[in-house]
This record gives sequence, structure tokens and C-alpha cells, in this order.
Amino acid sequence: MPLIIFLLVIFSRGIHPASLFVAVMISTVYIIVLFIHFTSNYKYRRRLSLVTRNVKIGRSTQIWNLTYIGKNSTIGDNTIIGSLSHIDYSVKIGNNCNIEGSVYIPPLTIIGDNVFVGPGVIITNDPFPMSKINKGVNVEDNVTIGAGAIIKAGVTIKKNSVIGMGSIVTKDVPSDSVIYGNPAKIKYTKNEYLKKKAKWETTQK
Repeated sequence: MPLIIFLLVIFSRGIHPASLFVAVMISTVYIIVLFIHFTSNYKYRRRLSLVTRNVKIGRSTQIWNLTYIGKNSTIGDNTIIGSLSHIDYSVKIGNNCNIEGSVYIPPLTIIGDNVFVGPGVIITNDPFPMSKINKGVNVEDNVTIGAGAIIKAGVTIKKNSVIGMGSIVTKDVPSDSVIYGNPAKIKYTKNEYLKKKAKWETTQK
């Protein structure tokens, strides 16, 4: 149908630019939908997400709109992948994770269980672009990464740590620590963070 509309506009006299634009846009959207329909896992077609056929996805995991997941990636159980996120090939994501929208996760990244990745986070894997050798980031269990943080290639974020929003993480992050800033530095412990969180939640009631 979009192709017919496009041809009618092209061959009709007195073509109006707006009509031509609308026909082109309709045709483009139709082609994208067809591409996703025939290349993506059937389960995720209805959300217009492109999930390649050899991706392993666990039970009760939700993949939201317009998300890309590359080949040979593995996602565990009860995990949520937000809209417009790009998860490249050979990525491993554990159970009970929450990956918010517009997140970029490159090849070779390993993410453990119970990890929160805020919106707009960028993880990298190339310390000297464009290098022939990439090195993935390792995010251990129970890590929280705030919105807009950028993680340098090869960094290990150890368990129970917290990365503040907008931070630039250039070095390994110790367990049970809270870091933020540019470059990110240790500010206090996870226990102190939990106390601050509990106090804030109490004052908001």
C-alpha cells in the first residue's frame, strides 16, 4: 500500500512537496516494520524491537519498544530492558536487572544480578578508538549506576557499589563504595548511602 501511494504521487501532475514527503515517510516506516517482522524474534515483534534469533532471554524478562539486542547475547530472568536501548552482541546480563531507556551496552560487557542501570548510561569497550582489540566492562552483583554515567572500557565495578548520575568512571570501583564526579571518586560507603536514602525517604512521607 505505501508503495502504491508513493508511485501515485510520483506520476501524478502537480506534485505537492508535502504529499511527496508524507508518501516517503509512510513507505519508510512500512519498510522498517517489515524488516523487524522478518528478522526479529516473534515474541518481540509487537513492540518493534529487533532481537536477533540466537539471543537467550530468561523467564519473565521484558523487552520494551524499539530496543536492539545483538547476536549471542544472554539476558537472565525477571530483567527489564527499557525502550530505545542498544545492547550489542556477546553481552551477558544477569537476573533481576533493570536497564532503563536509551542505554548503550557494547560487546563483551558482563552485568551481574540485581543491577540497576539508569537512563542514558553509556558503557564503552574501546580504550583507544578505533582499536582492533576491545575490552569489556564487568559490572558485578547489586550495583547501581545513575543516569547519564559513562563507564570506561575495561573497568570493573565491584558488588554493592553505587555510581552517581553523570559520573565519568575511569578506574575500577571497590565493593560497597559510592562514587561520583568527573572523574568519579569515592565519596562514602554503601552503608552511609543506605542511611542517607532511608532518611530522605522518611522525610518525604
